[in-house]
Amino acid sequence: MRDVCRETVDAAAVDHARCQHIDTCRGLRYGFEMLVDRRRDVSLRDEDDRLSATVEREGKFAFEAPQVRILVGRVDDEHDVDVRGDDLGLQAIGVASSKRRTSFENDLDHAVDEYHPITDRRAIFGFGRVFQSTRQRGSDGAGFGDDLVDPAIDPGHPTDRAGERSGGGRHPIVEAIIVEHAQHATAQTRPQPPDTKSDASDSPSAVHCDARTTVVAMQSTIVVFTRDLRVRDNPALHTAVASAGPTIGLFVYDPEALDRHQSPNRLAYLEESLTDLAHSLSRRDVGLEVERSNRAWTAEIQAAAAHHDAATVHITRDYSLFARRRTAQLRTTLERDGVELVEHPGVAVVEPGRVHPAERDHYAIFTPFYRRWRETEWGVPLPAPRNAGTDVAAIALPAGGESSTSPGRELGGETAALARLARWARSDLAHYSEFHDALAADRTSRISAALHFGCLSPREVAVRLRDRPGAEAFVRQIAWRDFYLQLLAARPGTAIDDVRPRSFQWRSSAKDFETWCRGDTGFPIVDAAMRQLRAEGFVHNRARMVAASFLTKDLAIDWRLGAAEYMRWLTDGDIAQNQLNWQWVAGTGTDSNPHRIFNPTRQSQRFDADGAYIRRYVPELRDVAREEIHEPNPLTRAMVGYPAPMVDHAEAIAEYRARRG
Repeated sequence: MRDVCRETVDAAAVDHARCQHIDTCRGLRYGFEMLVDRRRDVSLRDEDDRLSATVEREGKFAFEAPQVRILVGRVDDEHDVDVRGDDLGLQAIGVASSKRRTSFENDLDHAVDEYHPITDRRAIFGFGRVFQSTRQRGSDGAGFGDDLVDPAIDPGHPTDRAGERSGGGRHPIVEAIIVEHAQHATAQTRPQPPDTKSDASDSPSAVHCDARTTVVAMQSTIVVFTRDLRVRDNPALHTAVASAGPTIGLFVYDPEALDRHQSPNRLAYLEESLTDLAHSLSRRDVGLEVERSNRAWTAEIQAAAAHHDAATVHITRDYSLFARRRTAQLRTTLERDGVELVEHPGVAVVEPGRVHPAERDHYAIFTPFYRRWRETEWGVPLPAPRNAGTDVAAIALPAGGESSTSPGRELGGETAALARLARWARSDLAHYSEFHDALAADRTSRISAALHFGCLSPREVAVRLRDRPGAEAFVRQIAWRDFYLQLLAARPGTAIDDVRPRSFQWRSSAKDFETWCRGDTGFPIVDAAMRQLRAEGFVHNRARMVAASFLTKDLAIDWRLGAAEYMRWLTDGDIAQNQLNWQWVAGTGTDSNPHRIFNPTRQSQRFDADGAYIRRYVPELRDVAREEIHEPNPLTRAMVGYPAPMVDHAEAIAEYRARRG
């Protein structure tokens, strides 16, 4: 904190200030603390923080200028305090456990120092020190907080006792005092204001007091959002808003990340998610700043920390090599400036490293991982920060990139994701194991993009659903996400390197690859998958595997090319999930059967029996009979304009097996 003792604090320049006043009387320390932020809220608590009133708008604190209006709610279970005022004056009511009550009014046109204590065997409450400040307000109209120095404490202060100061209009400053009663102080002890007109020496019961006043500008806390674009179960946000000073949300577009994995679908989803996040944060009096420039990600955060005088930056830990490198750079940069970087969990149910076999730092096979994963304590999802009932300014997002998004893609944001999950859980969770592979039914949750961007907490999803009928099979899929994440965390190179290197020569054929990308292979189920990818930025998981197997087994083309094409279009494009699922299908990953073959025709007959999925995405085949929808004959293909198969499946697989050795 920056000490600005006995200086004027301008509310237009200092968003959050703390005014402390401590008196010492025969060893009894009593005082007040007044927290003032951009909402003109006030927080009162005693020197030892044993009696406290939280900074809140609803039902507790509010401050409005130029008229005084203070509402104070419960202090603790035994002591309630209510202070309020209006245009005419100030009224203070205090209630202690003895239920004794007193009140007073002061005409705000006069500077009156007066104490009205309420005592019981535990505590004394006093309110007073009402005086006028007439500091000229700035052009923005900031009224409260322009002057927090009591002229009674600082005789040299230019505010005169009549409440007038040359050069400006008047507005009130109110100081309230909570007095903690020490054991040696009697219930009759009444602290005297420092400038009382009575002569303390004339009364044998008078108490002589020394007083000091400090005004402290409170440092801010920044929470940097990355893949945690939500307010529910967000440990980084939860910790940040619990700090003493104001909290600033920050999202920085990373130019390097945009260059690496440019995707119009993900960019559009991101911008929608940021807009939704901004509104959710605004209702909790947290602003969201969104920065997009050519400056490095770390430089933008460093600049924001300096601008807001931040003492701490909170961020959710991520595990790709790229994310870990830039977080390490950010830590080094901030530490040079004296700013602490705190990392938090939030992208997994069970964070990487929490479970591992005795002989190594990660699991390479899913089944033993899943067994340990289920046995591990997941913790309790954190609630969203309390809704303050107010709004800060909405954000204006920087201009986005390409507008060529998939017309059927999902809407981004926590609000939409929660609604989607709730609808699906009510209607389809109980039948997930029965229908999750049914291509045409489309009865999967479709929350993969929300999990990737952190619009939904994977922990909250798993915890909330695990005990519901049918949830086991669904939660198992969430475990697969954690499995691949812990593998990537332990072996970050697997984003591009084979998990299990194979002595296999991939074919190089740009023509065949482009045919596959367009969805013109002549295999209906493969083409439906690739066309769904472009139309929606999403592909059913079963169809993803069939299309991936066709590229890597039938065409013998490197899985990395296919993974890059998926990342180009997928709204849920995620390094761990995309790359390692591709490796599983290609036979270079964690599959215990690396030479697994997905026969496209049999897959189609099994999981899209009546051809509804094919007809939905391959309109040329819309009127083809069910009997030949999975493998149209040459005449039908010619009539409807659908291409012949680009390879013979049996011959292609025979060649693949010969290549693998």
